[in-house]
Amino acid sequence: MKPKELIKKWVELFNLGNSEKISDLYHENAVNHQVANEPVEGKQNIYKMFCNGFSQAEMICIIENIYEDGDWGILEWKDPKGLRGCGFFNVIDGKIKFQRGYWDKLTFLKINNLPNPNVVFPVPDIKTVTYIKPTIKNKNIIVGDFTYFSDIDFESHVTHFYDFYEDKLIIGKFCQIASGVEFIMNGANHQMKCVSTFPFYIFEKWNENVPSLDKMPFKGDTIIGNDVWIGQNSTILPGVNIGDGVIIGTGSVVGSNVPPYSIAAGNPAKIIRKRFDDELIELMLKFKWWDLPIEEINELIPLLHNNDLECVKQKIKEILNEK
Repeated sequence: MKPKELIKKWVELFNLGNSEKISDLYHENAVNHQVANEPVEGKQNIYKMFCNGFSQAEMICIIENIYEDGDWGILEWKDPKGLRGCGFFNVIDGKIKFQRGYWDKLTFLKINNLPNPNVVFPVPDIKTVTYIKPTIKNKNIIVGDFTYFSDIDFESHVTHFYDFYEDKLIIGKFCQIASGVEFIMNGANHQMKCVSTFPFYIFEKWNENVPSLDKMPFKGDTIIGNDVWIGQNSTILPGVNIGDGVIIGTGSVVGSNVPPYSIAAGNPAKIIRKRFDDELIELMLKFKWWDLPIEEINELIPLLHNNDLECVKQKIKEILNEK
């Protein structure tokens, strides 16, 4: 199919909400980048993207214009609720190789009355709780949707972030980070194996270049999973990996990895206990509720806040079996 013909077919299948057939229009290694979101790579992941999108809300695409130039097609569209956007399609051998779309995600969420992860102050009339993601300027801090901080200016609580280390702070979705929490990055480390720990290379007019990373106590990226609760005034040290569903007690200093769905506390932080039995932990790690569409998560809230854990196990098994 030529680009113009393919775009018409794409719109037809989009309006039918047919995830399987619309994904068949893509190459196996295609890329779909809707600019409000991260790029989606691969036909199977594009299929999942459409499944999630069609489950969130009814979406209708009305063609305003289609343009074709060689292997490229451009779609200008609107929908009955007032949304507008455009899409660029690179068509190779009759299938989509690359697609980039531009649309007003904020208006979409408002129209469909869905929570918006890109607002800074998500609690009405309270200016001391912030969603972190829309406040981030440092490219080496990566934060998932709906993770919040019980304070403002999250980046000022991430210290010793020096360019020559190139380490990252990666935080998942739906994390709850209390006020006073500090993330210390690798730049805080000194050369402990030398007879002096003084960092001459940082200061002007001293005769030392920045050492190579293999001579520094570099501990890698700091990674926080999803749905993690970090208690007030805790400190997270460089290179720590905190798993999904972890709870960190108030005032803890976390210097080693914490497995998923554990409770850790103290200085240094130690594992107090697992939150659930192994069966439920395994189910939660398969379930990954934080990756579901917003509308589905809304419907799951009674399950997520049910303290009858045997009931929760059974329901999650049923949901996973349906998939």
